[in-house]
Amino acid sequence: MGNVAGLVSGLFLKDYDLIGRSMQDVLIEPIRSILIPDFYRMRELALANGAISFGISGSGPSVFALCKNLETAEKITATLQAQLKSSSIKSLTFVSKVNSAGPQVIS
Repeated sequence: MGNVAGLVSGLFLKDYDLIGRSMQDVLIEPIRSILIPDFYRMRELALANGAISFGISGSGPSVFALCKNLETAEKITATLQAQLKSSSIKSLTFVSKVNSAGPQVIS
């Protein structure tokens, strides 16, 4: 619960350090990460290249890197793709903004 509170506070305050510290999954990630090849290497590369955080998206095998800007996101994307390619793993990547508008009803 502390991580959830920290994440919400970090997002509200735009405190990137708090966001990064709060996005650590100590319960599920250790179990699911073994099903994602190169997961810990990708996390290491993402964080070393400026990601605020890195984790499993949904139930996997998708992963995400939260970044401060487009330039960092594109650099991390290229680095992770190179890592996966060197392990003979095909991948698709997407770089997008975080939705700041919230949910909307489309009729």
